[in-house]
Amino acid sequence: MSSFKQILKNSVIKGTFILTFAGLISKLMGFYYKIFLSGAIGAEGIGLYQLAFPVMGIALSVCSMGIENAISRFCAKESDKNGIFTSGIMISLCLAFIISFIIYNNSGFIAHRFLLNDNAAPLISVISLSIPFSCIHQCVNGYYYGLKKTKIPALSQLFEQLVRVGSVLLITYYMHCKGNEVTPVIAVAGIAAGEAASSIFSLAALKINIRYKPSFGNWKNNTGKIIGMAFPISCNRVLLTLLQSGEAILIPAQLIIFGMTRTEALSAYGVLTGMAMSFITFPSTITQSAAIMLLPTVSEAQSGHDSHLISQAVTTSINASLVMGIFCVGGFIIYGAPFGALIFHNELVSDFLRVLAWLCPFLYVNTTLTGILNGLGKTGITFMCNIIGIVIRIAFIIFLIPAYGISGCMWGLLASQIFITAAYVFILARMYPFRFNPVKAILLPVFALIISVLISLFIYVPALTAQVPYAICLILGVMVAGIVYCSVIALFYRKNV
Repeated sequence: MSSFKQILKNSVIKGTFILTFAGLISKLMGFYYKIFLSGAIGAEGIGLYQLAFPVMGIALSVCSMGIENAISRFCAKESDKNGIFTSGIMISLCLAFIISFIIYNNSGFIAHRFLLNDNAAPLISVISLSIPFSCIHQCVNGYYYGLKKTKIPALSQLFEQLVRVGSVLLITYYMHCKGNEVTPVIAVAGIAAGEAASSIFSLAALKINIRYKPSFGNWKNNTGKIIGMAFPISCNRVLLTLLQSGEAILIPAQLIIFGMTRTEALSAYGVLTGMAMSFITFPSTITQSAAIMLLPTVSEAQSGHDSHLISQAVTTSINASLVMGIFCVGGFIIYGAPFGALIFHNELVSDFLRVLAWLCPFLYVNTTLTGILNGLGKTGITFMCNIIGIVIRIAFIIFLIPAYGISGCMWGLLASQIFITAAYVFILARMYPFRFNPVKAILLPVFALIISVLISLFIYVPALTAQVPYAICLILGVMVAGIVYCSVIALFYRKNV
């Protein structure tokens, strides 16, 4: 137990805090960015923007996602870290230039045949230019994660977001000055600018901070290791992304069958994926950061045959994720839903958030457990669980959206996350038996949530009647609820230490 606490103190918590801090700032910038985009290009434009994302997702699945994981894992275990990174980034860039060239020259075909929307062709052309830069950025991040150093990845994340938002603001200002129409192309132009800037920053930091020098001495062996691990991960990611792409294409198509026009369907899809899900995934910055840091830590524990540490990591991850997720359920339903509608000027956001809020506990648990399973080298398990989860979502889209509209899609999201959580917990319990206390992990957070919401309403309701601005009332309510909730949880854990 003491060794686990020491590791948490020295690496996981420190790294998670740095990545979370950067992630929260980046998410706040992203919120402003999404609000700005919703006004500049509208819900339909955001839907088109979201529709182009699967193309980039497939490209990065082929070029870098598996390689980033391989670099991170082998840099945590091997002595030839520079050689591992050199081999990984060379493979990634070769693939990136080939894929980027293919996508750029076939953007019209991809938009027409696969995305079923010819208007997406310009977005695909621009987004293809960002692929090599994204690969550089991800490979450098993988190198630093393997070293358990998170400052440079955190700074590069902030820099990327700053350039992305700043470039879109400048382009929009220029377009308005010239009297030209602002289109969704500006959003993907911002992606390309941000990725280019972050890749240059990452390479410069690597040279200055680590004094990295390319190493080709053990190139053949390192390449074999990276391909051996990255290939199945990349194949899994490609299949996973293809299914996700099919899901993204099916949602607007099934909404048309439900009775919506093409514009209404694309707008509803944009509100769901570009606005409502931005709220739901905001707290997951913490769990995503923890998952990144857990991967090399658990990998080291596995190499040292420290099964006790792994069991403790699973227990702590589940408990912490449930504590955060249960609070988010109440917070989003009571305060987040009206706040989302207020800032995006769209009542659909509020309706969607009240359903999507129930995703939070499962979504956050899944994120951290994915990091643990990947750290154990069980990428095949996470792949299969995610494939089944997507199949569940697609089934809901096909069979329920024509009858129940967009609600069928949200029910599918919830059903898939519940399945993945159950599968992960069952698999990890068989591999590394861990303790789970439902009183501490579920009943206590639910009790704390009820107390915190009731107390916050005693302040929120009088503030409304006193004609305090609505946004201030919502922020005040959620802040009071959060303080009370954390206090109740902390008091319980302090008495039980």
